[in-house]
Amino acid sequence: ILDKCLNNPTGFTKITKTLGNIINPSGDVALTTNTVCGDQIVNFNTSQFSASGNQLLVDLNVGEYTIIKTLKINQEALTFYLNSYLSTNCVKDTSDFYNPTGVDTSGCNITCAQCVEALGSLSSYTAGTYTVTYTAYLGGTDEYDGDNTVTYTFTVNDSVFSYAKRDTAANSLSASNFYRPGTNNQTYSVCTVINDPNASRVAATGVYFAATKATGTTPLDGEEMALYLYTWDDAFTDLNDVNFPAGTAWTLTEVASGFYYYPSDLQGEVVYGAFTNPYVLVDNQRYLACVQTVNLDLYLGYDDQNYTWNTDYYLQPMFPNESDGTRFAVGFGSDLPSALGIGLVDKNSIGLAETNVIEGVAYPNPAVDNVTVSIQGEGVASLTITDVAGKTAMAKAINLVNGKSEVNIAGLEAGIYVFNVVLENGKSAQFNVVKK
Repeated sequence: ILDKCLNNPTGFTKITKTLGNIINPSGDVALTTNTVCGDQIVNFNTSQFSASGNQLLVDLNVGEYTIIKTLKINQEALTFYLNSYLSTNCVKDTSDFYNPTGVDTSGCNITCAQCVEALGSLSSYTAGTYTVTYTAYLGGTDEYDGDNTVTYTFTVNDSVFSYAKRDTAANSLSASNFYRPGTNNQTYSVCTVINDPNASRVAATGVYFAATKATGTTPLDGEEMALYLYTWDDAFTDLNDVNFPAGTAWTLTEVASGFYYYPSDLQGEVVYGAFTNPYVLVDNQRYLACVQTVNLDLYLGYDDQNYTWNTDYYLQPMFPNESDGTRFAVGFGSDLPSALGIGLVDKNSIGLAETNVIEGVAYPNPAVDNVTVSIQGEGVASLTITDVAGKTAMAKAINLVNGKSEVNIAGLEAGIYVFNVVLENGKSAQFNVVKK
């Protein structure tokens, strides 16, 4: 085989060989050939060929004959050719391969880059947990193949964006570690960066986070947490860009904010704080969502998902933090992402007139078995309860008497849930409930 791509002047040993036999009615081998192609029999080991050389002139007795085709692969030649191919930068294209008549190869992609490009991005993904596996094929003897495959599991949902894992047991974000800067005298923030080409589909409504306090200090009851969403307006390509701003010179524009006050001592639990007004995101704009404390005894939550390879390859900031006005692009390290999530909703759901949105709360909160929904409305209403992954956990009709209705949530797993109540007149209220 002469391979123009590998530029081998002497050629390679043929990898495949097709053998053929003609079996007579008695079951005996009448003839043997090196190639049987379609209904033609060529290259028989006999000299009786026609002048054209493509038809064997042999007299066969009248009867039924069987043609058997056998494809043999020269494994040694195949291995040699494969190793030669993989050790170069040679790239095949469709012209190097035989295209049978009637077979459309216009959509075929030969290289990995073409394959990735063809896969592209779906316009939407079904909510759920996915696993992606990366496998490296070296094409030769590998001293240790245990590091050739990397597997990651991630959750797709339309209500929370976070670099922290989903804690399936708690039905919430994972906040397994709590830290604060070693030297800190004023403000301390943990943040999450979001920058997406399809961001304009959603609006940011608030942030999820977790906190705890040092042993022997006062409980979290009434603790104030400041919530912020900024556009990050510095122009840079990646973390190595000479234009990447210094820690005290980030260009941030506040576009949404709010406050969260702990209703009880929810040490270590993921809670949700809403911005005063939702903010519709813009495609390909870098945003920074943060929660900030001024309490020097308060520790904020982090996950243990390791993003070192992501940071080394993409060189993008993902979960910065802030201490006394100085910002750190990789936080406490790329192996310690913040347990901060950005609450998201379909942007079309916030296009209601302000008069259609009414106040609503639930108590007790956290709750164990029953919770009282209290809103500014009367009569029949629809209640939809979703978890942080965006999945519907409960949907039912409730009857509001004096603006209140008791709801049994004993069947829900522990975690954070979003309650959405819609009255018959179209007015709605949305709030969060922690189920213990």
